[in-house]
Amino acid sequence: MKLTRNKAERYNQVRVTVRGTDLEVFERLPAVRLVSDGSSVVEAVVAREFFATIFLNGKELATLLCSPDKLDYLAAGFLFSEGLIKARDDIEEIAVDEKLGIIRVSAKSASREESRYGSPRLITSGCGGAASFYNTQDAALPKIESSLKVNANAIFAMVKAFQHYSPAYLATHGTHSAALCDAASILAFAEDVGRHNAIDKLFGKCLLEDIPMADRLVLTSGRISFEILQKVTRRGVPVIVSISAPMSLGIQMAEKLGITLVGSARGQSMYVFSHPERVVVTADQEYKV
Repeated sequence: MKLTRNKAERYNQVRVTVRGTDLEVFERLPAVRLVSDGSSVVEAVVAREFFATIFLNGKELATLLCSPDKLDYLAAGFLFSEGLIKARDDIEEIAVDEKLGIIRVSAKSASREESRYGSPRLITSGCGGAASFYNTQDAALPKIESSLKVNANAIFAMVKAFQHYSPAYLATHGTHSAALCDAASILAFAEDVGRHNAIDKLFGKCLLEDIPMADRLVLTSGRISFEILQKVTRRGVPVIVSISAPMSLGIQMAEKLGITLVGSARGQSMYVFSHPERVVVTADQEYKV
């Protein structure tokens, strides 16, 4: 799974350049495999972790521990999720140097949130320290108003398809995924070793490629926590579905902000923790994704 080398793209007025090495999102390492009747030396496929440092208008903001691909999407999504840019038009250029692990973003006018930054931070793929730079009790987060309705059978079908979308996960079982969907199909997909990064890559892709997110559904493989709900709310997404269990503050925030939160969605079972009126249960229908 090679990265695109030395590419230059333009998303409307945003210029993106990528220079780099020949990294893959996974690597093969020797290991001793133990089973009940013996052991053997094998070549195990593991997800690759990569340090990427984001600079905004020349100022170092954070170093992310991430998968070494789609770093332009990651930077755009991260800056948007942190409230440092408000729209795609705020970005003038993204320059990625994969060899050095540096992403430089030029923006017309970074928001006042930039002044809250202290020293640059390291955010790991484990995401335990991935609290956002803006205030965690941000009173400006808007309540989601949406008439979106999603059939329960459609959610089951999309979750089933979603679990087979990621070649990196199928090879390593060590990555997270996120997808944007309409009421019956997957529209965009992203993956990373970190669950927050996967969401940011998805949002960055949608931001740069001008893919609408309002009245859409987000699928994620990771736990839905408070900070994940912050990211989703800023994009106006009314429904989020995870194959994992949610966290208590995430549920409380979803209820308060008008978001339908679905957790533990696997097979033909799921739990709707907030605003269940958007999940419609009708006669059996078949949805193909």
